[in-house]
Amino acid sequence: MTSVTLCVMTKNEEQYLGRCLESALDAVDELVVVDTGSSDRTIEIAKSYTDKVGVATLGGDFARARNVALDLVTSDWVVYIDADEQFTPESANRLRDVISTQPIDVHALTFIRVHFFVSGGFSIDQPVRAFRSMPHIRYENPIGESVIPAVTRAGGRSQPVDVTINHFGHLRPRNVREMKAKWYESLLRSRISSEGENADLLCKLAMVIKKLGLLDAADQLTERAVVLDPDDAGAHLTRGQILRGMDRADEALWHLESATELDPQNARAWSMLGLVQLSQGSHDAAEASFLRSMHCDPRYRHVEINLGVLDQIRGRWHSALERLERVADINPGFLHEFWPPKLEYDPFAHLDHECVPRFAGLPYHLAVCRQQTGQQPISGR
Repeated sequence: MTSVTLCVMTKNEEQYLGRCLESALDAVDELVVVDTGSSDRTIEIAKSYTDKVGVATLGGDFARARNVALDLVTSDWVVYIDADEQFTPESANRLRDVISTQPIDVHALTFIRVHFFVSGGFSIDQPVRAFRSMPHIRYENPIGESVIPAVTRAGGRSQPVDVTINHFGHLRPRNVREMKAKWYESLLRSRISSEGENADLLCKLAMVIKKLGLLDAADQLTERAVVLDPDDAGAHLTRGQILRGMDRADEALWHLESATELDPQNARAWSMLGLVQLSQGSHDAAEASFLRSMHCDPRYRHVEINLGVLDQIRGRWHSALERLERVADINPGFLHEFWPPKLEYDPFAHLDHECVPRFAGLPYHLAVCRQQTGQQPISGR
């Protein structure tokens, strides 16, 4: 049987670490935690789950710190998630089967990751979160660290799989989020200074500094990214996202359409395009884009929320309820308990959101739909 190790890198994660480890406890054979200088109860919590607790100096080099954990692994595969991430119950139940059935040339797996925000929204990405345990597969790059270069050199490939993790780190206090964003900005600027500009790094930097309200600078960075590589769908997608957040819908629409033309299978580009179309009142076009997103990647189940809210706008209450309940059943994280008692207003957070502007939290929309269809409503925001 294929053996699996869960690795987690930590620093002051007492609020999240226990839930993170518990979410995968029955799905893995081994737990490894590497701490990078916690001053709270993080190490104590880690040692209550495993005796494989290492220490690393971060020093702005995430790859080096992550690799310390890999030296402690004894299994066939590594699953590496952050302390503020958790597996959905359904994904944890099938994690081992997903890993053990991969072809020999698959060396890495991408998961679906759902980010939740204090302002009520969410967004999605697809990071590599599992890979074969081999001496030559190690993280590279101090920030934006990745094992993909090592996987490629070894002749392997990455494979998207139907495993979902929820990320709750954006629910931290605003001062903590801003301090982290400033640190990432410094590290990215240093990397650009040493390696030179490319579209990917410029887009990464733009997405960091817009969290600090530096919208004009983010606008300029993504404009340069598109000039540097006009055929990069990711650059157009990021620029479209920034422009959408600046209420420049027509320009955003052009770049998002360009992204879908350059990469017709890019589910996120279709999803973001649908959001802009919806903001312009083009309901039919938005519905078509959302459906295309789900067709490109069936794992993009969160798009059902946008379709459900669109059904609400159109008065299709039964269809809306069916869609929203399906999402809640598959990923209870949308009903998660980490929400602050009062949702925080963040003037820049909506730049991250991959949900319709009218989204007020899944519990609220479920309650409205149940009331409209004659069912007992539930409490929610």
